[in-house]
Amino acid sequence: MEGTTEEENMDAMVEWGLERGIVMEGIRPAMVEQGHRGIVAQEKLGIGQVILRVPKTMLMSVETARSDPDIQIIEEQAKLHSRQVLGLHLLKECTKGKHSPWFLYLQQLPRRYTLLAHFLPEECLELQDDHAVNLCRQCRDIERKNWKQVRPYLDQLISNVKLRSFQAWLWATATLDSRTMFIEDDSAGVLTPIGDLFNYAPPPSPYLRTPEEFLGFNDDTKEKAYKSSQENNAGYGTYDAQSKQYHIITCSEYSKGDQIYLCYGKYTNLELLQFYGFMMEKNEHDQHSLSSWDLRDYCECTNIPSTHLPSTNLAVLINGCPSWNLAVLLRAQGLKHSRIPGSALEILLSGAPVSKESDALAFKLYVEICRCKLRSYPTTIEEDRELLRVAGSEKRALAISWRMHQKRMLMEGVNYGIKCLNLLLD
Repeated sequence: MEGTTEEENMDAMVEWGLERGIVMEGIRPAMVEQGHRGIVAQEKLGIGQVILRVPKTMLMSVETARSDPDIQIIEEQAKLHSRQVLGLHLLKECTKGKHSPWFLYLQQLPRRYTLLAHFLPEECLELQDDHAVNLCRQCRDIERKNWKQVRPYLDQLISNVKLRSFQAWLWATATLDSRTMFIEDDSAGVLTPIGDLFNYAPPPSPYLRTPEEFLGFNDDTKEKAYKSSQENNAGYGTYDAQSKQYHIITCSEYSKGDQIYLCYGKYTNLELLQFYGFMMEKNEHDQHSLSSWDLRDYCECTNIPSTHLPSTNLAVLINGCPSWNLAVLLRAQGLKHSRIPGSALEILLSGAPVSKESDALAFKLYVEICRCKLRSYPTTIEEDRELLRVAGSEKRALAISWRMHQKRMLMEGVNYGIKCLNLLLD
């Protein structure tokens, strides 16, 4: 609606939803500091409470797309996957304006997104990491390929030239990727009015071992106690076939005024950018991935068959600790000049230390790998801070913030490796 604010559009959508059978129990949509828009408790809420019920008739899905005769014919003729069908459905409804049954819902959807597929080539380069830059380009290339596949059908369905464009397709697919709710019957998911206003909270943090624990100097009592205490406090969504409603259910208690979050799953910051267009300042599931190219000068052939050694999930974790796979690979390098009995090989492949000497060699290598990767970046964290102040666009700011986080993890890796070396050499 022209001339209305985002909050007014949201309020109009809520009123429309309530008139058509949506039930909110003890909650209300609101403008919030974290996430811009969100859902806030209006009263004390308990665990396992259904706080939102959205009737099936209000959902936008592949099923509702198939109720459109034109889309049904296209689906019968063309080999389109469900996400493409739902994308066509979304864009066609946008052309209907006030005649669409979802008009007020569509009106309050974001007009711009910052998913990786929306990054221009020069914005991709701001990530400064080969893996991230390539992923960014791939995301855009995939969407361009999808658009070319559906373009003939966009021409059939939609008269508005702008809504047939690649930019319009990017908007539609970003809406689906970042806002659909999971449903078992369809991989494309469903657009759920009001349900897609809940902001994200990650699952419980992983246990991040200290250098003492990593080297086996401490037992795992603390880790076991930590894991047993972890619960997922964010809510979840599910479709209830009996009532024909989509339900949002709490997993913890809330007081009046608390923002209520949903957990979409475990993601690194790069994955959050890819699928949702945002990243978290504090994300315990984040990691810095190392490629075979990063390790090319450090991980030479060993006297252990390569089939026994990991080649994926080689990463520096958020606290600087090497991932399990990376630790195995580094420890293998620490043993490359030694004869390895079968028992030592079993210990190595279990992720445990074989000897102080081999671990010292492994962590010396780890420190150098992290330092080398830091030196490979064209800017330092200090320079990034200044560049962030004058970023000029949201996507460029996100790219700079992301690479700063990556560099911090590598610095933590250096510090972690040095602590391990000090413990081993004492």
